[in-house]
Amino acid sequence: MPVFATSNPDWAPSEPYSALQNERGLYIGQLVSWGAWGVLLAVGIQCVAVLWRNVRRGKGRHVYLLVYVIVITALATAGVAMTAKWQQTYLIDQRNYPGGPLAYYVKFAVNPLSVAGRFCAFIINWMADGLLIWRLYVIYQGALLFVTLPTLTFLASFAMSIVELDAVTRPNSSIFASTSVNLGLIYWSLSIAVNVLVTLLIVARVYFAQRALSRALGVERSSHSDRLYTNVSAMLIESAALYTIPAIIFLVGYSLQITLQFTVGPLECIQGIAPLLIILRVANGTAYTSAPISETSRSQSLPGIRFMRQSHTEDEPESPMQSLSTPAVRVSLAKGDGAKRSASRSEGELTSCPASSFETR
Repeated sequence: MPVFATSNPDWAPSEPYSALQNERGLYIGQLVSWGAWGVLLAVGIQCVAVLWRNVRRGKGRHVYLLVYVIVITALATAGVAMTAKWQQTYLIDQRNYPGGPLAYYVKFAVNPLSVAGRFCAFIINWMADGLLIWRLYVIYQGALLFVTLPTLTFLASFAMSIVELDAVTRPNSSIFASTSVNLGLIYWSLSIAVNVLVTLLIVARVYFAQRALSRALGVERSSHSDRLYTNVSAMLIESAALYTIPAIIFLVGYSLQITLQFTVGPLECIQGIAPLLIILRVANGTAYTSAPISETSRSQSLPGIRFMRQSHTEDEPESPMQSLSTPAVRVSLAKGDGAKRSASRSEGELTSCPASSFETR
């Protein structure tokens, strides 16, 4: 007869229920961290493969993105591994410490493993938020009116992360200690604010461009463009929500000092997944820049728009972030005399032609 596992209160550790709940939260958080790391590793491998192929084809500036991906993946791997080793120490190796594993955790929170793991998480956060700010700068073509506030918020978040890193390296301190809660709340609030601001601004930019394009094409003729811009908006929302939603959950738990605060473990890997997904789209040539929006703005009041794919030559110089574009837009504008005028553009070509020439390829 097989023996099934049973639960007996007499076999449970002689610790308060709240302490056991916290231990469960730490354990589950670490399991989810490994799952998030697996996703990050898979996306990182895809990025490396595509970026390396692009570099060999002559897109030398993609080397910078390749280095970015490798650094993010290496930091996430090191951070998860060191956090797992530290968790093994206080949950298993030193479990009989007076007061239980949580007492050991708080007493010896400042140690090389935990501090190095936190440092890796901070660097990932800086790099991820920095990429979001640069993406906003590219899409808004450097318009200070829209870029200034998110940039200042990012700088404030960076400054607070330095203060928070100093706080968690002091004896008898940890990010869950009551003495550092206020600093942690400020830091995480600023970090989340950066992501929320950037997401709202980019989605607004894309949404109004889509509306302008719909008016230029007419309701009946804009279904293809609607799908194109809707997909881009979905990508932007999903990439930011991937970090923002777990971060808000953690922030709520952290501020209330409840078990949800232990979602900080997977959060450190999740914040690296969103920028890697963006870079993967860059490497595949399906990401987004300001070029489609610029063409849309110019075509809003003019008829005869032709959308065509345009392939870059291998010798054409290209910024790694400038390749954040949807399939390039070629806009044909009509004039009464049928004259043809052309002007080369970085992502598309503007050419005069009769108003009836409209096609989608």
